[in-house]
Amino acid sequence: MARPHVTPPEPIDLTDQRIQIGDTTAFVTKFNTTQDQFERFSTETDAYTTQLSALGDYLEQRADSADADAAATAADRLAVAGDKTAVAVDRAAVADDKTAVASDRQAVETAASQVANDQQTVATDKTAVATGRAAVESAASQVANDASAAAESADSASSSAQTAAQLRDQTQALRDQAEAIVVDDDVRAAMRDAMAGSAVTITNSTAPGAPAGGSWSIQLRAMSRQVGGQVVNFAITWWDGQQETIYPPNGVLFASHAVDRPVGETVTATVTAYDDIGNESEPYPITATVSADAAPTGTVSIGTVTQAQPGDTIQFAFTGATDPDGGSVMYQVVDEAGLTWSKTTGIVAGEIVTASVPLSYEGSPALVSACAVSSRGVQGAAATKSITISRADIIGVSLLETGGPGGTWQHIDVNGNAIARPSTSWFNSHPVWGGMSDQMIDGQHMVFVPRFYYKRGEDALGNDAWWISPVEYAGFTLMPAFMYGGRAIDGFWVGKYQASLIGDELASRPWVLPAVSKTLAQFMTHATNRNSGGVQGFRIWHYDMWLAVQWLYLIENATMDSQAHTGRGRVSTGSAASVSTADVAEATYRGIVGLWGNVYQWMDGARALNDVIERRSYNGSWTSTGESVSNSGSANYPLTFRPSSPQQFIAGTYRTGNGNATLPDYVRWRNGGEYYPFVGGSWSTAASAGLWYVNCGGSASSAYSHVGARLARVV
Repeated sequence: MARPHVTPPEPIDLTDQRIQIGDTTAFVTKFNTTQDQFERFSTETDAYTTQLSALGDYLEQRADSADADAAATAADRLAVAGDKTAVAVDRAAVADDKTAVASDRQAVETAASQVANDQQTVATDKTAVATGRAAVESAASQVANDASAAAESADSASSSAQTAAQLRDQTQALRDQAEAIVVDDDVRAAMRDAMAGSAVTITNSTAPGAPAGGSWSIQLRAMSRQVGGQVVNFAITWWDGQQETIYPPNGVLFASHAVDRPVGETVTATVTAYDDIGNESEPYPITATVSADAAPTGTVSIGTVTQAQPGDTIQFAFTGATDPDGGSVMYQVVDEAGLTWSKTTGIVAGEIVTASVPLSYEGSPALVSACAVSSRGVQGAAATKSITISRADIIGVSLLETGGPGGTWQHIDVNGNAIARPSTSWFNSHPVWGGMSDQMIDGQHMVFVPRFYYKRGEDALGNDAWWISPVEYAGFTLMPAFMYGGRAIDGFWVGKYQASLIGDELASRPWVLPAVSKTLAQFMTHATNRNSGGVQGFRIWHYDMWLAVQWLYLIENATMDSQAHTGRGRVSTGSAASVSTADVAEATYRGIVGLWGNVYQWMDGARALNDVIERRSYNGSWTSTGESVSNSGSANYPLTFRPSSPQQFIAGTYRTGNGNATLPDYVRWRNGGEYYPFVGGSWSTAASAGLWYVNCGGSASSAYSHVGARLARVV
């Protein structure tokens, strides 16, 4: 249907038809004219109305058509969606088919592998059958030959024929037996047993000449090639038929046998080694020619220490043997026991030779063996010396009972066994404690703390334990305070006194009041201001340094009650005092004065962020320790300590008062925000102050009149 054309009526212009005052006859004329124009307009309006009605019908038809098109489009879309769903189902089916095909391929490959194995077994069986048949046929051929000879030599033809028939029957029986030959499980087991000898091998041997009238000594070392296997014994068959079984340690055989053969003849020994899994070596033959030179006699004396520790250099001297023939005698180390030797052969009697114990040495005891050797190379009997290897400079403490105050502790050795409490002089001579020393750097009083390694674990009885080692040792880890810039450092320096200020530089000097009323950030800036004119490394002291001092104190003093053991400190007064006054100096450990009391001390390297303790290294970024704050961010006094963070002393269980706590110092890591720690306690903290006191509840932008700091240095 075409769109109808609409023509609006001409407008009516009545401007000239207005009736005005004074109109008479003209009024009638104007009225009639106006009426005519209205009639004409009415007629035109009727036509316009008809056109509008037609247009309305047209628009309704277009709307109906649009509705129909929309319905068709919706149906098409629904059909497309159905097609997409069907395609997705088909794709899933294809994926399932691919998976099934892959499984079938795997099954086929497995079957093919099994077929290959079966074919190999069949081939082996065929070889065995062929060998058996060949043997039978050879026997049959021999029987046939014998039968022919018998026939030719028989006196009676009938007897010969009978004999030949019997031989033919025997031959057929043998052939029938050959056909029945199969390689059964027993045969295969025998074949495996025949091949098992290679699982144990004799790797080296020493067999000097055999002295006439003396003893012939042999030395063998064997090893098991089986995973976890160890050689446990040797079976020896000597030339004279005598046999013996020896069970030596470490897979090393030393054996000797009296020589009863004359000079020039040969003596032999056949040795088989066995491991603890049941494997054995191939028989290992050893031979020697009997010589007129006799073996050295006399017991070899090994002069050395009975105890040593990793890193030590041990001296040895060998004496005691003589040559029956009157010749000279030298000494030889035949088992080095894992030590590093300066010399192992051609050692003169009484000569000092050395052997170093590797730092990583874990075996104990070390069994060193040596023998005497005559001028013609004949060895005498070997002697063995046992040396206990243990680190005497590794020491620890274990917590026998919680509570206290301070806990009940005992000193332990490297193996976790209880030892007597070492004397102060012992610690003074130790490379770590004895290495702590006062030093002046850039005019500042500092205390140097040497590097050490730590271990957290259990003692021999299962009690919680803490150890310190001056050297790297199995199971020990470098304390974080001694790692700077990705490398291990020899130590760090901590201010001898609570920090003061000289201008805008943080200082460590006696007989001055401590600096206070500074934010943590300001103290950090004052510390680094000292790094100018070639001076470097100064900073505020760090959480890792604080932990290191705590470890040293705990293991030396075997207590956590620092006030009771060392001194109360300035903790019960109304104000701060000079950093070196008498009561402040009561809280001193190995030259570090005022570790608790007088004023709190800001510290870098740790914070509490949203209920979790975070740490950062000297020049690193903040990292979560994964340790949540204890007691929901409130104060606590620890009874036990979390093993999940072995360097730190974070409460596992705790009390809310210090009267019967293992650690009687106030501990708080605040929750619900970002907080930074100050430590030690102040002039009024009383019994809660101490080396382990920490209040991580301050804002880095806050300054307090009772909080100071401490200078430190690391390079």
